[in-house]
Amino acid sequence: MGYIGSHSTRLHSNLVQENSLNSKFFPLGTKLTDPVTSPEGQATLASLGVSVPDWFIPLFGDGVQVGQLLRPFPQYSNSIDTASNLENKGQSTYNAFQTKLERRFRNGINLLASYTYSKTLTDADTAFPFFTGGNSECSEPKIPIT
Repeated sequence: MGYIGSHSTRLHSNLVQENSLNSKFFPLGTKLTDPVTSPEGQATLASLGVSVPDWFIPLFGDGVQVGQLLRPFPQYSNSIDTASNLENKGQSTYNAFQTKLERRFRNGINLLASYTYSKTLTDADTAFPFFTGGNSECSEPKIPIT
């Protein structure tokens, strides 16, 4: 019988998301998707007291949405590389109880049975879901086949 455990801190994660739209703008609904240069977009920005900076339209073009301008850092879009924006805020814990039963017989036959009950909790699985194969949401006990 045995116990295995680990606790990891300062893991790469995307928890903070510093350039997310403030939730106070969520009631605007579909007005957030109006182009900044359209009359509807101009009216929405005027009602909020926000003006379009001189550098904004040349940087993004005419099709940029109102929601982009309302972000804390509007000069950065959502399409920036997530790997370069990871912060070290994630944590992970792993706890496992393992048992093994082995029986050796005189005639050379061996019998081996093992069982592992484990649980993983993490908020920083990966920023790249293809590395885990999408299995990161599962925290059910695993029974290995040996």
